[in-house]
Amino acid sequence: MGRSSVVRSFFLSVQAMASSLLEPSLAAIALVILLASVSLSRKKRPAAPEPQGLSVLGNLFDIPKRASSIIYLALGKPYNTLTKRAVSQLQGYTPGSHIDATSHSPRVFRLPNLEETFSVFPDHGLNPNYTSARTDSRAWINQYTKVVCGPKMVAFMNNCEFELSNSHCYPYAGYKGLKATMDLTNILWLYDEYTDTGSGAEAVKAAGIVARALREPDYDDGTWVCRMMKSFKQNHIDKAGPGVARRFIDNFCNYVEVVGREAELREKNEVLDIPNYVTFRRETSAVRTCFDLVEYCLDLDLPQYVHDDPVFISGYNAGMDLVFWANDLVSYNMEQSKGHSGANVVTVIMKSKGVDLQTAVDFLGGYCEALTAQLLEAKRILQARSDAAYSRDVVRLMDAFGDWVRGNVAWSFETERYFGKENKRVKETLLVELKEPFVGALALKE
Repeated sequence: MGRSSVVRSFFLSVQAMASSLLEPSLAAIALVILLASVSLSRKKRPAAPEPQGLSVLGNLFDIPKRASSIIYLALGKPYNTLTKRAVSQLQGYTPGSHIDATSHSPRVFRLPNLEETFSVFPDHGLNPNYTSARTDSRAWINQYTKVVCGPKMVAFMNNCEFELSNSHCYPYAGYKGLKATMDLTNILWLYDEYTDTGSGAEAVKAAGIVARALREPDYDDGTWVCRMMKSFKQNHIDKAGPGVARRFIDNFCNYVEVVGREAELREKNEVLDIPNYVTFRRETSAVRTCFDLVEYCLDLDLPQYVHDDPVFISGYNAGMDLVFWANDLVSYNMEQSKGHSGANVVTVIMKSKGVDLQTAVDFLGGYCEALTAQLLEAKRILQARSDAAYSRDVVRLMDAFGDWVRGNVAWSFETERYFGKENKRVKETLLVELKEPFVGALALKE
């Protein structure tokens, strides 16, 4: 298929999506962008020239609020098959048309095959330091889980094998780096469970403690949150490069701040619209902090001009979005059963666009294919630059983002976190039966 044909296919898909999922004005906006070949950037970001081999297509999530936000979709080899498949999934879509009422009950939905989509990223297997790092990390985090959680919740969290996700996502890390990633992951899951059960005011208070613990060397209020964060900083972040350390502290403090806002939204039963949710989820997912540790594990400390580069941002955002889109997909059933589905992109799309569950899930599957192409194309462009900070160091980083994207999904079907004892069956069939509200949910102190 020639370049003009691909552009025409993308425009047709925009029209189809605009009629069923998005605002009617989106097709016209996307056409203007395509014809003008305009390259736009976010506020306070340097303008990006249109990269060779890319078509500029309006970000389907962000255009209604911010026409300055764009998504680059790869059109050249070897990603044609990927983007064609995404287009065919989304083109001419009728909400609910794919559901076979004779074979599925209305309480069953089918996940997209993300493992197939992410198979374009190499499989580097598990980290050989997994067993020793897991033992030490679990001993460290248990100092705090036993203070916060009851015995059943502690057992459940241990059975989730959070540390195994790090072995998938950081297969290249040495023991020191892998232990740091495991400690961070255990912090994130514990903090998530803690704030999920508390009030918005309690989450805001905890965020203030975290910020002071990370930024004020002499601060110690005696709480478990403060002791945990100061220990993590001393063990790991103080040993990172200055750029990595600064970005990690800023990103983690921002994460806990928006988690406090998430708790407040949950109390109000408020669901954000799509563009605001995208911005919000990039922070509540904490993926930025995990990507900071990618640099740490690779013994990198990239200069700030790299992090400010528009093409780097395009690849970085694609990797980040792929991680939390996939997480929202696999966690939707668990979250809706706990009454927390308002902070999930599946619910956001259904509520904002008035579509059914399966339509929202299928749309996200196609969107993940487009984001995969975006990440790969950003890497290709940066690899061709003469500056070794891009052609060598950033390429290593982008490859590691691929490990994260692929490893995150692989672990999601190995853990019992999302699908319980049905995880192997769900991996094989991709069929998920919706849980009844609050069935099997554990209280924090239980």
